[in-house]
Amino acid sequence: MIEEDHLLDPSLKNEIIQHLKPLESELKRYFPEFEEEEGKLVRNPFSGTLDIAAIPDDVQGEFLDLRNDSAARDLYEDHTSSPLAIFYYLFM
Repeated sequence: MIEEDHLLDPSLKNEIIQHLKPLESELKRYFPEFEEEEGKLVRNPFSGTLDIAAIPDDVQGEFLDLRNDSAARDLYEDHTSSPLAIFYYLFM
């Protein structure tokens, strides 16, 4: 991990920020009032111990679709040693 700003090229930093903004918007749409239980859904949407009722009603269907998508599950499991953002980037 880069710990000092001067080690990251400013144009690359800006590109990374611009790339992450749509992800931030989507997360805010799914989790307008982010709670701990909802955070578990982001970290591992395929966990069998998650409380689906904790998901906002307007996106419950999308989470159930994702949770039941075997290709998405395989992709997630293939990237468990990598940052979670890589999974979401590849999946979207």
